[in-house]
Order: sequence, then structure tokens, then C-alpha cells
Amino acid sequence: MQRSFSIHPGSLLAGVLLTGLALLSMSQTPVLNARTVNVQYLPDPRDYVQIKFGFPYTVPAGKILVVTALGNTDGSGSFNSLKVDGVPELTAIHGYPQNPPSIAPVATGFSIPAGSVVEVDSTSTARAWGYLAPQ
Repeated sequence: MQRSFSIHPGSLLAGVLLTGLALLSMSQTPVLNARTVNVQYLPDPRDYVQIKFGFPYTVPAGKILVVTALGNTDGSGSFNSLKVDGVPELTAIHGYPQNPPSIAPVATGFSIPAGSVVEVDSTSTARAWGYLAPQ
């Protein structure tokens, strides 16, 4: 006994569309206009940098500075800002409410290009931490 079967054209079209959507949703295309730099680098301890209030730091040629934290060394509740070439780029507010830690992590991927002058502003105990990575 031989059986024949047929596929309804609407069902075929729906199946093809759903398969296409499934494959498209699984693709790993990069985000367009992404401004972050993907640093695939495990820093050497010699590459760690601490920028202190009153001591501007110039990022060396051929390197980028990946900033990891911004805060105070004395645990005081205040705010700190990080300036790149004189322009405030980051601000961290500490000590509110009920005195949380005075060091705040910086969003992953925040980096500063070579030749930029970086300074920490607000109090004498203000600091920024990060590491140098190859450009």
C-alpha cells in the first residue's frame, strides 16, 4: 500500500520563515556603532596603574589604559571624577546611604587611548585604578 502526502504551501512558508528566524536569532553579529574596545589581555602586575589626585597621568604610546575602579583611599563619603584631557568622563559618588564602600567599579570596557592625559579630581585621597593593555 503506497501512501502519498502533500504539504500545504502556507505550512511550508511558515516553516521556512520560522527556521530563518531561529537561525538569525542564533547569529552572533557585533553591535553596530559599538564604542567599547574588547581587550583580550591578562595584565602583568607591572601594567597596573594607580592615578592619584594632583598627579596627572599620560597614557604611554602604543598602550590603552583600561580603568577598573574610581574611589577614595580613606573611606570617606564624597564624589570623585575622572577627567580625560580636561573633560570629565566618569563620576563616582561614595558614602551614601549608610557608608557603602568608597571604591566603585567602572563599567567593563572603559578605556582611554594613548597620549591622553588622565587626572582624578575632588579630594586629596581620590584615586583611579586600572591597567595598561597593548593597543
